[in-house]
Amino acid sequence: MLRAFTTFRIGCFSLLLLIFISACGKKNEPPSLKVPPPSTCIKQIQKDNPGQILVMLFGRNECPGTRKATTILDDYAATKPPGVTILRVDVPLPGEKLATLPEWSHRFDRIADKERSIADQLSFFYYPTLYIFDKDGVLRFQGGCDVHEFPAIVKNILSEKKGDKKKVYSRIMPEIGAPAPTLAAKEINGTSVDLKSISGSKGVLLFFARASCPFSMKELVNLDELAGPLNDNGISTALIIQDEGKDSLSRFEKYKSKMTLIPDTGNYVFNKYAVSVTPYFYLVDTCGTIFAHRSFTKGAVINTVNGYLEQKRIKDSLNSLGAG
Repeated sequence: MLRAFTTFRIGCFSLLLLIFISACGKKNEPPSLKVPPPSTCIKQIQKDNPGQILVMLFGRNECPGTRKATTILDDYAATKPPGVTILRVDVPLPGEKLATLPEWSHRFDRIADKERSIADQLSFFYYPTLYIFDKDGVLRFQGGCDVHEFPAIVKNILSEKKGDKKKVYSRIMPEIGAPAPTLAAKEINGTSVDLKSISGSKGVLLFFARASCPFSMKELVNLDELAGPLNDNGISTALIIQDEGKDSLSRFEKYKSKMTLIPDTGNYVFNKYAVSVTPYFYLVDTCGTIFAHRSFTKGAVINTVNGYLEQKRIKDSLNSLGAG
């Protein structure tokens, strides 16, 4: 049996803060991304590719997502506009050495960041991540390798004229305490849903996953175990499945009895919630306010939900004490 969610304790000050930030109707303006200075860690790559926009995929061959993104870039390389250089940068796991690289047979080049000297300066942590640098070495985008998104970004950068204000295209994740982005989607059975319709009496946990990510599939088993206790505590569960084609959906069918399954056609919800890392979760309260979001682990969810339920208990208690 799983431990009850209500056993978790946090300090009174933290609880009052949580109560404040989760109040209905609070509106936070999303922060704007500032244009960073040129990245010094890619100077040598710039020298080797002068005057080029650099589209760089950081990954490792053992990662299914890296292999898929490489295929996407291979297709793009066949029709890419002039002035654009594509590179795959193979990066070892922290503390490990890069193994011998397999043979390479793609339309673009590959380099090795053997000691993570570039990756660590870019705060790289998720395989794979796409980075786009303009010809001045300014990082204009980092995130997922979406077949529709990055070509449009490159096209916009190419169309800039001298003196134009640079724009950063990286996604900004919604802030904790801010209203959750609207969710207009369809369940796997075709029924239209939104946040309100899929929320339990105390909120909803949104689990973002992709079939090609082994970590997503592993943690989905843990989510399946938590779905019952979550529901017993008034928190429903929705599974947001990244668009990887209809064939990938069959791997999720067995979970539809415990949670809402939402195939994210066109990655609409992923983009709205600025999710590039999977598995990932958002906890949204009944007011449609974001209580928390972070990478998914079983322990992270239990601690987050315990804190959420405890602050709700105290909030309800304060409300009843203040009643006339």
